[in-house]
Amino acid sequence: MIKNTNISINWCKDFFIELIKKELIIQYKHTRFGFFWAIISPLIQMIVIGTIFSFFIKTPNYYLILLTALLPWNFFSSSVSASPQAFLNNRNLIKKARLPYLLIPLSKLTANFIQLIINFLILLFIIFLSELKIQPHNLIFLGISLLWLFILSSSLSIFLSTANIFSRDVDFIIKQLMQIIFYASPIVYQIKHIPSKIISLFYLNPLTSIISLIRMSLLNQSLVSNTIILGNTIVTLLIIITSLIIYLKKKDYIVDKI
Repeated sequence: MIKNTNISINWCKDFFIELIKKELIIQYKHTRFGFFWAIISPLIQMIVIGTIFSFFIKTPNYYLILLTALLPWNFFSSSVSASPQAFLNNRNLIKKARLPYLLIPLSKLTANFIQLIINFLILLFIIFLSELKIQPHNLIFLGISLLWLFILSSSLSIFLSTANIFSRDVDFIIKQLMQIIFYASPIVYQIKHIPSKIISLFYLNPLTSIISLIRMSLLNQSLVSNTIILGNTIVTLLIIITSLIIYLKKKDYIVDKI
């Protein structure tokens, strides 16, 4: 029995790696610049958004402040937005092979995360060339924030890919919500720019703490209050628990519904 389990685990691992490779290849297939689009896109966003908002937001190193938020946002947005269609787009694979369904939405998310890590390595090099000095001990918070981002995105992807099987409206709803979440997250602005009257709303958005931790670790920005971090942590835990409960209750019906 143990031997069969090990073979099963190894097969799942190899299959998951192949899914990730497939996602990485498909994204940039037939493009001239290939993987470089992963860094070109956020740089173009930074220039366009930064040029517009720099007229209203006067702060030093605004373009770097913006880029440190656009990188995690692009990962979050692209991963979560694609997740509702994960099972539907792979219905033939699900029906033919006996595999843990979670591997499908998580493979795209992991492929995106690999690109995110590379983008942050490039960002670290850019900051190194600038006048800013990164405090080495702060880099641990970068690791924590990226891990938090991955867990949050994974949980939402699991929930949305499952929920969309039973209600195809989920895909349309999440695409509309993404536009709202963008402006409800401290991407084009900083925490200090948020009016005190509405600051409590940011307790519900874990991206608030994630982006703040990234900016603190790389740009020596001030961190959000412990109250917001606690609120964001609780919301993240609720998302994780809800996602797993929904998936475990519905996973036996996925094949029949796709």
